Amino acid sequence: MKTSLRLAFLLGLTHLILTNVVAAANAKLEGGIAVDGLGNVYVTGSSMGSGSASDYATVKYNSSGAQQWVARYNGPANGEDVAYAITRDSAGNIYVTGSSLGLGTGLDFATIKYNSSGVQQWTKRYNGPANGEDIAYAITVDSAGNVYVTGSSSGGGSGLDYATVKYSSSGTQLWVAALATLMTSVTRSRLTAPAMFM
Repeated sequence: MKTSLRLAFLLGLTHLILTNVVAAANAKLEGGIAVDGLGNVYVTGSSMGSGSASDYATVKYNSSGAQQWVARYNGPANGEDVAYAITRDSAGNIYVTGSSLGLGTGLDFATIKYNSSGVQQWTKRYNGPANGEDIAYAITVDSAGNVYVTGSSSGGGSGLDYATVKYSSSGTQLWVAALATLMTSVTRSRLTAPAMFM
């Protein structure tokens, strides 16, 4: 009986976790966090702008929690800009990605590189083939400084696809790889779920 109760509890907990992860993905919960070797904390998400809709907002705190800098990004349409992910490289540069309303292009991937002082180095946008909803959910950097961004993108007649973009350290787009597939709430949740749920 105890085994059965324990199993029921674990199954119930698993269902609760998966339900919450899928709900979070469907709700497009935004934001990300990164920490460096000195204990500095970098947080990104969205914040209502002055005279604009939501903008990317990225903040650095030192190890004591004191704010060091704030960097904002308002896209070209002065509309909805939402950051979903953040990472850093070994040189202390910060990279942020998410979705940003374009001019006649719908939502686009928008990826930004900041130096260690929070000064914007470059901004790169990716508009998928359907001019529709393109949302970057994850970002990473390799040892050479190349940047990889992935998320969902409106394909030409294929609905929502996976799309991954590679940029050089200077922001040059090197390639785009798209995979036409059925992008469901479950597959999208795997792009946004915390690592402990993967």
